[in-house]
Amino acid sequence: MNPLAIPFHRPDLGEEEAAAAAHAVRSGWLTTGSVSEALEEGLADYLGRDACLLVNSGTAAMQLLLRSAGVEPGDQVVLPALTHIGTAEAVESCGARPVFADVCEDSLCLDPASAAAAVTERTRALMPVHYAGRPCDMAALGAVAATAGAAVVEDAAHALTTVGPGGRRVGQDTAGAALSFYATKELCLGEGGAVVTDDTQAAAAMRRWALHGIEARPVAPGDGRRDYDVVEHGHKMNVPDVLAALGMAQLARMDPGREQRTAVADRYLDRLADLDEITLPDPQAGDTRLSWHLFSMRVAGRGRRDALADDLRDSGIGTSVHFRPLTHMTWFRERWGTAPGQCPVSDAAGATVLSLPIYPGLTESESDRVVAAVRGFFAA
Repeated sequence: MNPLAIPFHRPDLGEEEAAAAAHAVRSGWLTTGSVSEALEEGLADYLGRDACLLVNSGTAAMQLLLRSAGVEPGDQVVLPALTHIGTAEAVESCGARPVFADVCEDSLCLDPASAAAAVTERTRALMPVHYAGRPCDMAALGAVAATAGAAVVEDAAHALTTVGPGGRRVGQDTAGAALSFYATKELCLGEGGAVVTDDTQAAAAMRRWALHGIEARPVAPGDGRRDYDVVEHGHKMNVPDVLAALGMAQLARMDPGREQRTAVADRYLDRLADLDEITLPDPQAGDTRLSWHLFSMRVAGRGRRDALADDLRDSGIGTSVHFRPLTHMTWFRERWGTAPGQCPVSDAAGATVLSLPIYPGLTESESDRVVAAVRGFFAA
């Protein structure tokens, strides 16, 4: 049990999800089946994509998309240094090398200029990350990829409900997008993810890869035997119906949930705007709608981010850091020779960024308490 009065995240789950999961259990069919298929159809429809494939993590979804894009051992994939480890792990799982580029100062999304500078003749794909649910500059990144002859694979773990300029949803005009349904995500299964794409042929291949490389053969009506063949190397990445049932119960609440998070973000933006010690995220105007999966602000002054996080924890308020740059991590330093300093904007963000609680169940009084605690820290 989380001892914090206001945890960093509180999943938006209740009796409807419990009943859906219980129904799946009582059906006697726990593994992948009709409920998983229904969630795939619902997600594809919600995002306006032609195909969706449920898998057991966002990392698995990225791995499948990279393989579908032709990424092989010896290739290189350009991605932001400021991201979760899963983004780079998916690249290495294909035998390729992650090449880290910097992020934009204002959005903390992949910087097109830095990405272009990181491209080599071995670059097979670009992997923009929609940081905190803020859409990347997909037009500029698409131009970089086109010049390099590379695919674009979106890490949309934070961006299920994001609507970009012109009404763009994730997975449009790219190889596809990877979603995450981890415990803190907008649609929460505890664990899970999905591929969304308009390439139905690629989706069929990824479906085989996600289940051992099996290709089922048609059988005669009434024939209880299910024949199949293993046609290529595969993985074990499917999602059971008992988890998919949780998603089906939540799917209709995606847009209302985004609006509730937006209301929390608006309160933070309004009531913390006068503090010179912090830089607040840009809400972005126009037809763009952020998912507000995270509310990540930056705290000025060496070490003050950590001091603020400690003070908030002592006040019963949870926070998190998104992210420490991957270029700092021991694995990448020892394997690929990365080092602090090669992505300076990511370095600065990694030392100063702090994510405050933001989720549909966060009440006004709780968000007011968060604001008061932040203001009290700087007043002291």
